[in-house]
Amino acid sequence: MLELHVWGPAFGLPSFDAECLATIAFLSFAMSRDEFVVVNSSNPLLSPEQKLPLLRDGTTLISSFQNIVHYVKSLPSVHDINAELSPLQRAQSIAFSSLVTARATDLFDSAFYLNSENYTGAIRPLISSLLPFPVRYMLPQQLLAAAKDRQGVAPAHFDEDTSISITANPAEAVDVTTTAHLTTAPAGPGELSATKRATFRLEALAKDLYAPLLEQLQDKPFLISSEQDRPSEADCLAFGYLAICLFSDLPNNIVSESLRNKYPRLAAWVHKLRPALLGPLLEPDQIAKLEGPEPTRFSENGLQFAASRGERGDLVWLGRLVLSSLPFAGYFSKNQKVVEEEKDAAETPEEKERRIAMKKAQARRKWVNGLVLAAGLVGWIGYVIYGTDVQVVFVDGDEEDDENVRHSGHRDDDEEEEEEEDEEDEGEYHPDLSDEDNEGIEDQLVGVQYDGDDDDDDF
Repeated sequence: MLELHVWGPAFGLPSFDAECLATIAFLSFAMSRDEFVVVNSSNPLLSPEQKLPLLRDGTTLISSFQNIVHYVKSLPSVHDINAELSPLQRAQSIAFSSLVTARATDLFDSAFYLNSENYTGAIRPLISSLLPFPVRYMLPQQLLAAAKDRQGVAPAHFDEDTSISITANPAEAVDVTTTAHLTTAPAGPGELSATKRATFRLEALAKDLYAPLLEQLQDKPFLISSEQDRPSEADCLAFGYLAICLFSDLPNNIVSESLRNKYPRLAAWVHKLRPALLGPLLEPDQIAKLEGPEPTRFSENGLQFAASRGERGDLVWLGRLVLSSLPFAGYFSKNQKVVEEEKDAAETPEEKERRIAMKKAQARRKWVNGLVLAAGLVGWIGYVIYGTDVQVVFVDGDEEDDENVRHSGHRDDDEEEEEEEDEEDEGEYHPDLSDEDNEGIEDQLVGVQYDGDDDDDDF
């Protein structure tokens, strides 16, 4: 049975990642659901390319939507969903797949990661909840950094609420976190607030994705074909991205609201396909409660899910993540050197000075984060190895005093003298007192030392 490793669930969907949903949709179209199982491992480092989705067929590992599609179509008894399309329709499928991937990537990076309201309020907590310690503190930052890198050469747009500005020239990008101490003047009369400007930009990016898809879909059952049983690979990709857009619940949810309110035909198309491709909406803790390798279905003829086999606890994975969080990791790679040389050649002295200052500030933060995480990892490993050897022994009475003597190594001379005086005072005869008083003192001492069960003794 094929294993499809994906990012964890969110918004009632099997995964919060659009490409993972697109791959699930393709497998649902191309083969029986009895032939594959979905594993929410949330571990991109299982893949040689360090990305999800990942298809595991025995010892064969294939990652990314296009590679998985190409591999699955080569398997026997698998239905090639593009086989019945005409040459023109196949070309259209390829073209729309490229369009959806490019425009949806810009939209998702901007809405999920580069918008601080959504990232800090929803996306980072969501990703952290799917990961074990200490990975939950490292991987979200790496995903954020990857989104920044992807959008560094995108058409100019800037979200003042995030920690990054995105311009046509990466050398002009300014990390706002390095200037967070500066006072930002509020919007003046007639000016839009930063939040509203960010909302308008997200709405424009959403329109760039939704409008051409709606024009292509029209009243057809699928984007490319007019036949009820002829979906294409482009349909799978579009469905994956639109499903995330439609069902996402973010603080700034303009991406979902725009799809529901301005493009209801697309929203209805997603609603119609979802039960057949993904099954019913999942409860938040259904996947988390899975135990053991046996596949589980949450509905009749639904997708098969299986618990991860513990790859996330692999020390090699943790070590690689800790290493990649350190500032020197990857700096000496050939590609990084080429990028630095190109930047030096294209920048003015002022731009170069500003970029160097920004990199120093980022490096300091990265060093601190990396060292803290490394220390936490070492402590965690030490706890696992030596934690079971710790024993706590409780003693009372004279044994506790003896323990204190053994641990301290000596007792104070004053304490010893006081105890000797107390011992001498016990039973000492006082000549100044009468015989009756002396006998009373003896009776009291005897009563204190031998607290018997006689109820008639009152002191």
